[in-house]
Amino acid sequence: RRLAGAMHATRPASSALGFLLFVRGKYNMAQAQTSLTCLQAAFGSKLRTHIVQSGPLGCAKPDQMAPTGSPNRACWVELMKRKLQLARTSPFEYTAMIDTDVWANPFARARGQGAIAALETALRDTAVDMLFGVESNYYMPDPTWLASSVNGGFLVYRRSAQVDRFFSCSEQLLDRHLESRPGLPPRFDEQQAYRTLLHSDTMRSVQA
Repeated sequence: RRLAGAMHATRPASSALGFLLFVRGKYNMAQAQTSLTCLQAAFGSKLRTHIVQSGPLGCAKPDQMAPTGSPNRACWVELMKRKLQLARTSPFEYTAMIDTDVWANPFARARGQGAIAALETALRDTAVDMLFGVESNYYMPDPTWLASSVNGGFLVYRRSAQVDRFFSCSEQLLDRHLESRPGLPPRFDEQQAYRTLLHSDTMRSVQA
């Protein structure tokens, strides 16, 4: 209840959807600028955007594909923790958090404004808390896998106590993984944390 009250007190005046990008390093910043250029071409120059750069990680080079248990893989998980912390501080009422390698199709401009309005309506007028992208069926052709897959590269969510708890619990799962606690698969990052929580009884308050 205290969290809900605090979140309501700091709620932005505007309910418009904004795009949030989390970047690390010059290469990713250039990639983020390309992503924003595509977003503005598709949805208009007045699109709300917010870019946050990660500070020093205090660990080796983050590498998602590094072997499990390696310093670079652990550094990747630390970076994903930063991403979850950023998600909790978004300045928007409705946030589309995208990875820097997610680009809008500029040729969709004719329908772009309608797409943004549809996302805002889905969050404002329904009980939906979060909308996830899923893995491409090009890579995952099994329908049973697609039904449960979650891609953290595209995530739209409302500002609420339930969603804040979801990100907080995701961060706790990453901490458990880094501490090598039992009960989690060896290869684990924020996407697996999302999937684990969405299929658990403890997160029934979140409609995703």
